[in-house]
Amino acid sequence: LGAELAERLGDRDGLVVGPFLRVVRDLPGLPALPEPPDAGEQWWNEQLPAHVAANIDRIEARFDTIIVDEAQDFAPPWTAVLDQLLAGPDSRFVLLADPQQDLFGRGFQIRSVEQGWVRCELMVNTRNTHAIAQLLRRRFSGVASGHRLPASDAIRSVQIRTLDDATQQAAAELARLHSDGVSGEHILVATFSSTVRDHLRAGLDLVPWEQRAEAIVCENVHRAKGTEYDHVVLV
Repeated sequence: LGAELAERLGDRDGLVVGPFLRVVRDLPGLPALPEPPDAGEQWWNEQLPAHVAANIDRIEARFDTIIVDEAQDFAPPWTAVLDQLLAGPDSRFVLLADPQQDLFGRGFQIRSVEQGWVRCELMVNTRNTHAIAQLLRRRFSGVASGHRLPASDAIRSVQIRTLDDATQQAAAELARLHSDGVSGEHILVATFSSTVRDHLRAGLDLVPWEQRAEAIVCENVHRAKGTEYDHVVLV
């Protein structure tokens, strides 16, 4: 998502776009914190932000406006770092969040009006097709869909019981899409389980997002957030 935004916005003075942890790691003036070869979630999610917070006065960059997308994925220490990177009292801080999409459980809390925040709630779905919006409303308490949403193919559901069955059904759906002239770059196979993901990758020659130029992508929904595809096979 960060790469897509940076490409669309182009080179602009003072504009920094990218994933939070990588952006703050590269801010000018921050003492280097070597990334260990086995760096995992603890290093990225806790040790790196703590290093930034401890050296906040040495960072040369400050921002007039900070916009956080997918803020429900942010831990409180992350937003505390961003608070300190604002240029002054007139700076703007915008948090865009959907608490129902809190997949990582890092402790995000919506800031209150009593703290001086202005809160706006989006009451209409304007991002999906009618079929997807209706599915979200029926099954996941989604908001109402707008009148101008585009149409799409109907959502089809197939019950599966085993990993091999999942592979066979996904293969059949991919073959159908291929016969309809859909190229692999427009298809995502998404899962909720790494076991299912790995089984599908092995059985159908699917690839991680980083290798998307080579074949059809198969990723867990956590990693697929922020990407867009014309066709999604959700297993």
